[in-house]
Amino acid sequence: MKGQGNRRSKPGPFTTVSVGNVGIKIYRRIRTLPNGGTREVYEVADYTAGSRRLRGFSDAAKARQEADRIARQLAAGQVE
Repeated sequence: MKGQGNRRSKPGPFTTVSVGNVGIKIYRRIRTLPNGGTREVYEVADYTAGSRRLRGFSDAAKARQEADRIARQLAAGQVE
């Protein structure tokens, strides 16, 4: 039976926050803990320093707030 193997969600952004023509992607990841458990992490792509940095958040609302702040900063041309 084809397609019955590993059932992961499709890769790509969980959501995108847009301000003007700037779009900041938020990715949802499942991280494995040292004790064998898992936790959900939301990673925001931050380009304000000139290169891509993924900033992790445990709460989707906080990740959206940070993505909105970054998008407004980039749309205004305020980069380091």
